[in-house]
Amino acid sequence: MTENNDEDQSEPESFEAFLRSQTEKKKLWHAINGENLEARGHALLKMSYSLALETMTLDQAISYAGAAADIWRELWQNDEALKAYWHMGDCLLEAERYPEAISAYTLAIEVGDEILMTRSLMNVHYQLARCYTKNDQDALAEEAAVKAAELALQCNMKMRAQRSYQMASGSARADKRWVESAAYCDKAIAILKQEDSAEDLAEAYARKAQNLIDLKRFGEAGDCLDRARNLMRLTNMDWLSAGLTFHRARLWLETGMAAESIPLFDEALQGAKDKSAPQFAAEVMYCRAKAYLEIGELSIASEEFKTLITLTSDGFTALDEANLSELLDMCRPQPVLFEIAS
Repeated sequence: MTENNDEDQSEPESFEAFLRSQTEKKKLWHAINGENLEARGHALLKMSYSLALETMTLDQAISYAGAAADIWRELWQNDEALKAYWHMGDCLLEAERYPEAISAYTLAIEVGDEILMTRSLMNVHYQLARCYTKNDQDALAEEAAVKAAELALQCNMKMRAQRSYQMASGSARADKRWVESAAYCDKAIAILKQEDSAEDLAEAYARKAQNLIDLKRFGEAGDCLDRARNLMRLTNMDWLSAGLTFHRARLWLETGMAAESIPLFDEALQGAKDKSAPQFAAEVMYCRAKAYLEIGELSIASEEFKTLITLTSDGFTALDEANLSELLDMCRPQPVLFEIAS
């Protein structure tokens, strides 16, 4: 009996919520079709939010957000126009229409700069950086992320600032500008040392270590990895373990310990498979193959490079196919030249 009573009580509440939802939508449609531009602008943006969040009808959400932005620009209400362009950009980003999303975020920044809405501008620059990253425009992503970090510091939002600096670090690293990437890590680390966030601090040290390995500053890289590992042990951060193991293996490979690095690469590769991270797995395989090549295990290295070439040509990795082919050539046994006795 108790269970039936509970069900009976829940049904009127659900129906009431449904009626409220339908009533709200009728009001929005009434405002959208009305003569009051301000009411229409509010209603269009509310309908856009509803479509994007509740039904994921992104094309309609984008259309309504754009219409709302046009109204707010016409009414010279740039604070509302910023919200509309920002939401429009988010919908376009979700729809993977990156050039259009960039245009929407840029318009949001233009109207925001006119009224100095610092916190909103911080969020838009952060989203713009994400969009540039998705669109493989790393230099512009770095610029937007740095701007987001600077605005976050103005708002005393330190955790958002460090996340933005770490994003900038990733963009600089993608362009192989390891000095700049490490410098952004230092900015994030300086902030995080004042905050209680072991996970973020461990990630920043790990990211810095990657750059230091590429810069051949191996002692500093090892110190960063030790710090990241110690922080990882303080919290439940198993997700970082494979990455740290991989960076340690790279460090050993680069410092003449190729044979010792292979078991670590094996461990990191298993972690990548467990986490279903194909790009990371490809990077681990690439470095492991180089380790096998280094110790003269040419047949094993050759098979790994062939596998990676196939995966890359099929679009499953972002590795350089020409570089892989060069390394594969190095796996072929060199002919032995015999000197003819005179």
